[in-house]
Amino acid sequence: HKIDAIELDVHLSKDGVLIVHHDPVVMNEKGVKVPIREHYADYLSTLFIDGYQHIPTFKEVLLLIKETCDYPLTLFVEIKVDERNRRYPDIEDKVLSLLTETDLSDSSWILSFDFPTLIDVKAKNEKIHTSALISKTYLTSVGSKGVDKVISDMKSLKVSSVSVKDIYLTQTLIDALHKENLLVGVWTVNKEKDMKVFKEMKVDVITSDNPLLLRETLNIY
Repeated sequence: HKIDAIELDVHLSKDGVLIVHHDPVVMNEKGVKVPIREHYADYLSTLFIDGYQHIPTFKEVLLLIKETCDYPLTLFVEIKVDERNRRYPDIEDKVLSLLTETDLSDSSWILSFDFPTLIDVKAKNEKIHTSALISKTYLTSVGSKGVDKVISDMKSLKVSSVSVKDIYLTQTLIDALHKENLLVGVWTVNKEKDMKVFKEMKVDVITSDNPLLLRETLNIY
Protein backbone atom coordinates (compact mmCIF):
# COMPACT_ATOMS: atom_id res chain seq x y z
CA HIS A 1 0.00 0.00 0.00
CA LYS A 2 1.69 3.17 -1.17
CA ILE A 3 1.29 6.26 0.98
CA ASP A 4 2.16 9.81 -0.02
CA ALA A 5 4.17 10.85 3.01
CA ILE A 6 5.56 10.01 6.43
CA GLU A 7 5.58 12.37 9.41
CA LEU A 8 7.94 11.86 12.31
CA ASP A 9 9.35 13.77 15.28
CA VAL A 10 13.00 14.15 16.26
CA HIS A 11 14.78 14.84 19.55
CA LEU A 12 18.46 14.84 20.51
CA SER A 13 20.22 12.36 22.80
CA LYS A 14 22.92 13.25 25.33
CA ASP A 15 25.62 12.37 22.79
CA GLY A 16 24.03 14.42 20.01
CA VAL A 17 22.27 11.65 18.09
CA LEU A 18 18.90 12.39 16.51
CA ILE A 19 16.21 10.16 18.00
CA VAL A 20 12.79 9.51 16.45
CA HIS A 21 10.16 9.73 19.19
CA HIS A 22 6.98 11.73 19.71
CA ASP A 23 7.57 12.88 23.27
CA PRO A 24 10.72 14.42 24.82
CA VAL A 25 10.66 11.68 27.47
CA VAL A 26 10.80 7.89 27.20
CA MET A 27 9.81 5.08 29.55
CA ASN A 28 12.88 3.33 30.94
CA GLU A 29 13.12 -0.33 31.96
CA LYS A 30 11.78 0.53 35.43
CA GLY A 31 8.66 2.18 34.02
CA VAL A 32 9.90 5.68 34.83
CA LYS A 33 9.70 8.52 32.31
CA VAL A 34 13.15 10.02 31.65
CA PRO A 35 14.25 12.85 29.30
CA ILE A 36 15.80 11.79 26.00
CA ARG A 37 18.41 14.54 26.33
CA GLU A 38 19.83 12.96 29.50
CA HIS A 39 20.65 9.59 27.93
CA TYR A 40 23.02 8.24 25.29
CA ALA A 41 21.70 6.88 22.01
CA ASP A 42 23.04 3.37 22.70
CA TYR A 43 21.01 3.18 25.90
CA LEU A 44 17.88 4.61 24.27
CA SER A 45 18.10 1.92 21.58
CA THR A 46 17.69 -0.76 24.27
CA LEU A 47 14.31 0.62 25.32
CA PHE A 48 11.08 -0.54 23.74
CA ILE A 49 7.77 1.13 22.91
CA ASP A 50 4.72 -0.97 23.82
CA GLY A 51 7.08 -3.78 24.74
CA TYR A 52 8.23 -4.70 21.24
CA GLN A 53 9.32 -1.72 19.10
CA HIS A 54 12.75 -0.25 19.72
CA ILE A 55 13.34 3.49 19.53
CA PRO A 56 15.11 4.25 16.23
CA THR A 57 17.59 6.94 15.37
CA PHE A 58 16.74 9.42 12.64
CA LYS A 59 19.52 8.00 10.48
CA GLU A 60 18.11 4.48 10.79
CA VAL A 61 14.72 5.68 9.58
CA LEU A 62 16.20 7.60 6.66
CA LEU A 63 18.24 4.59 5.55
CA LEU A 64 15.16 2.36 5.84
CA ILE A 65 13.23 4.74 3.59
CA LYS A 66 16.08 4.72 1.08
CA GLU A 67 16.27 0.92 1.10
CA THR A 68 12.58 0.07 0.95
CA CYS A 69 10.77 2.90 -0.82
CA ASP A 70 10.90 2.61 -4.61
CA TYR A 71 8.70 5.63 -5.38
CA PRO A 72 8.70 9.36 -4.54
CA LEU A 73 7.83 9.82 -0.87
CA THR A 74 7.52 13.09 1.03
CA LEU A 75 9.06 13.17 4.50
CA PHE A 76 7.73 15.58 7.10
CA VAL A 77 10.26 16.04 9.90
CA GLU A 78 9.02 17.79 13.02
CA ILE A 79 11.83 19.28 15.10
CA LYS A 80 10.73 19.13 18.72
CA VAL A 81 11.87 20.92 21.88
CA ASP A 82 12.89 19.13 25.09
CA GLU A 83 10.77 18.49 28.17
CA ARG A 84 11.70 21.94 29.52
CA ASN A 85 10.36 23.48 26.31
CA ARG A 86 13.92 24.41 25.29
CA ARG A 87 15.50 23.94 21.89
CA TYR A 88 18.10 21.21 21.47
CA PRO A 89 21.58 22.63 20.68
CA ASP A 90 22.37 22.53 16.95
CA ILE A 91 19.50 20.15 16.18
CA GLU A 92 18.66 22.04 12.98
CA ASP A 93 22.18 21.51 11.59
CA LYS A 94 22.08 17.82 12.44
CA VAL A 95 18.72 17.29 10.75
CA LEU A 96 19.70 19.16 7.59
CA SER A 97 23.05 17.38 7.44
CA LEU A 98 21.50 13.91 7.60
CA LEU A 99 18.87 14.78 5.00
CA THR A 100 21.65 15.95 2.68
CA GLU A 101 23.79 12.90 3.44
CA THR A 102 20.94 10.55 2.49
CA ASP A 103 19.83 12.60 -0.54
CA LEU A 104 16.40 13.17 0.97
CA SER A 105 16.60 16.92 1.42
CA ASP A 106 14.67 17.77 -1.76
CA SER A 107 11.72 15.58 -0.77
CA SER A 108 11.59 16.66 2.88
CA TRP A 109 9.76 19.34 4.82
CA ILE A 110 10.77 20.70 8.21
CA LEU A 111 7.91 21.27 10.66
CA SER A 112 7.87 22.88 14.09
CA PHE A 113 5.67 24.56 16.68
CA ASP A 114 8.77 26.57 17.59
CA PHE A 115 8.96 29.53 15.23
CA PRO A 116 12.66 30.39 15.92
CA THR A 117 13.50 26.85 14.82
CA LEU A 118 11.80 27.44 11.46
CA ILE A 119 13.63 30.76 11.03
CA ASP A 120 16.99 29.08 11.69
CA VAL A 121 16.25 26.20 9.31
CA LYS A 122 15.36 28.60 6.51
CA ALA A 123 18.51 30.64 7.18
CA LYS A 124 20.65 27.51 6.91
CA ASN A 125 18.88 26.12 3.83
CA GLU A 126 16.63 28.55 1.97
CA LYS A 127 15.55 25.87 -0.52
CA ILE A 128 14.03 23.45 1.96
CA HIS A 129 10.29 23.67 2.56
CA THR A 130 9.17 24.60 6.06
CA SER A 131 5.79 24.36 7.72
CA ALA A 132 4.54 26.12 10.85
CA LEU A 133 2.49 24.06 13.26
CA ILE A 134 -0.22 26.14 14.88
CA SER A 135 -0.85 25.46 18.56
CA LYS A 136 -3.73 26.38 20.84
CA THR A 137 -1.27 28.57 22.76
CA TYR A 138 -0.40 30.51 19.62
CA LEU A 139 -4.02 30.96 18.58
CA THR A 140 -4.87 32.17 22.07
CA SER A 141 -2.05 34.72 21.87
CA VAL A 142 -3.37 35.95 18.52
CA GLY A 143 -6.77 36.57 20.09
CA SER A 144 -8.83 39.35 18.55
CA LYS A 145 -6.11 40.14 16.00
CA GLY A 146 -7.45 37.13 14.15
CA VAL A 147 -6.55 35.81 10.72
CA ASP A 148 -4.63 38.93 9.65
CA LYS A 149 -2.15 38.40 12.50
CA VAL A 150 -1.71 34.74 11.57
CA ILE A 151 -1.03 35.63 7.94
CA SER A 152 1.47 38.31 8.95
CA ASP A 153 3.35 35.91 11.22
CA MET A 154 3.44 33.11 8.64
CA LYS A 155 4.78 35.42 5.93
CA SER A 156 7.52 36.64 8.26
CA LEU A 157 8.55 33.02 8.86
CA LYS A 158 8.80 32.42 5.09
CA VAL A 159 7.05 29.07 5.46
CA SER A 160 5.44 27.24 2.56
CA SER A 161 2.73 25.63 4.64
CA VAL A 162 0.72 25.98 7.82
CA SER A 163 -0.66 22.99 9.69
CA VAL A 164 -3.41 23.18 12.29
CA LYS A 165 -5.01 20.71 14.71
CA ASP A 166 -8.36 19.58 13.34
CA ILE A 167 -10.54 21.18 16.02
CA TYR A 168 -9.01 24.63 15.44
CA LEU A 169 -9.05 24.74 11.65
CA THR A 170 -11.72 26.95 10.08
CA GLN A 171 -12.75 27.65 6.50
CA THR A 172 -11.93 31.32 7.05
CA LEU A 173 -8.33 30.50 7.96
CA ILE A 174 -7.98 28.03 5.08
CA ASP A 175 -9.20 30.59 2.55
CA ALA A 176 -6.94 33.32 3.94
CA LEU A 177 -3.86 31.09 3.83
CA HIS A 178 -4.65 29.91 0.30
CA LYS A 179 -5.02 33.53 -0.78
CA GLU A 180 -1.39 34.01 0.28
CA ASN A 181 -0.35 30.90 -1.67
CA LEU A 182 0.28 28.93 1.51
CA LEU A 183 -0.57 25.24 1.69
CA VAL A 184 -2.81 24.14 4.54
CA GLY A 185 -2.40 20.96 6.56
CA VAL A 186 -4.53 19.40 9.28
CA TRP A 187 -3.87 16.76 11.94
CA THR A 188 -4.77 14.16 13.19
CA VAL A 189 -7.77 13.00 11.17
CA ASN A 190 -8.74 9.38 11.79
CA LYS A 191 -12.50 9.28 11.15
CA GLU A 192 -13.93 8.84 7.66
CA LYS A 193 -16.54 11.57 8.13
CA ASP A 194 -13.86 14.07 9.16
CA MET A 195 -11.67 13.13 6.21
CA LYS A 196 -14.56 13.94 3.88
CA VAL A 197 -15.18 17.27 5.63
CA PHE A 198 -11.58 18.43 5.27
CA LYS A 199 -11.51 17.31 1.65
CA GLU A 200 -14.54 19.54 1.01
CA MET A 201 -12.78 22.38 2.85
CA LYS A 202 -9.93 22.11 0.30
CA VAL A 203 -7.22 21.23 2.80
CA ASP A 204 -3.97 20.35 1.01
CA VAL A 205 -2.44 17.87 3.47
CA ILE A 206 -4.31 15.53 5.81
CA THR A 207 -2.29 13.72 8.46
CA SER A 208 -3.81 10.49 9.75
CA ASP A 209 -2.92 7.46 11.85
CA ASN A 210 -4.95 5.44 9.33
CA PRO A 211 -3.51 6.21 5.89
CA LEU A 212 -5.24 3.26 4.22
CA LEU A 213 -8.66 4.52 5.27
CA LEU A 214 -7.65 7.99 4.13
CA ARG A 215 -6.65 6.71 0.68
CA GLU A 216 -9.92 4.82 0.36
CA THR A 217 -12.01 7.77 1.54
CA LEU A 218 -10.32 10.22 -0.81
CA ASN A 219 -10.32 7.72 -3.70
CA ILE A 220 -6.54 7.86 -4.06
CA TYR A 221 -5.12 4.75 -5.69
